[in-house]
Amino acid sequence: MRIVTENGEVGQTEARALLALIDQLPASHREVLLIVDVHGYDYAEAMHRLALPMSTIKSHLCQARVALRDGLVAAKLMTR
Repeated sequence: MRIVTENGEVGQTEARALLALIDQLPASHREVLLIVDVHGYDYAEAMHRLALPMSTIKSHLCQARVALRDGLVAAKLMTR
């Protein structure tokens, strides 16, 4: 998977689209995505910070990533 731009970089349009997709995620999915993928915490740290079971952390993260991928593909900003 990669973000599609003419020069191979992520531009403002792509960044705005990604932020809009993140904002559309359910709050519980968005929290997990930001803690793990943006802030760099591991699953155990996310579990403790959010007081959620490990299975919920993994499930919400997977669902958030799929939603982002599908949204970027639908917007033709990413190829599979």
